[in-house]
Amino acid sequence: MRSLCFAASLCISVTASATPALDAHWDPGAEDCTKTAHPPLETYRYDARTWIIREDLCSTWEAPFIYLLVGEREALLIDTGDVADPKHRARLAAAAGRAAYAADSGA
Repeated sequence: MRSLCFAASLCISVTASATPALDAHWDPGAEDCTKTAHPPLETYRYDARTWIIREDLCSTWEAPFIYLLVGEREALLIDTGDVADPKHRARLAAAAGRAAYAADSGA
């Protein structure tokens, strides 16, 4: 077991464990996005409580990743995305909600 300290007053204990392999295959996008349909978001379940969501290359050239970490009572969504479209944000909220529900229900 190791202790990690952040600032002088916050220390946590960390137990080493096996890290799951990241076996995600992301959509590579397209040269002409108008000719091929692409899902605006891709989701990958990394483990029982961690989801990786990626914005599509046809929505934004950066194709940023969004991380959903689900705890026992709360969830944290780390959104590095850049799409301001309200419809796209609604799809992200729905995807995050489904992932959090699946993690909570053990699905």
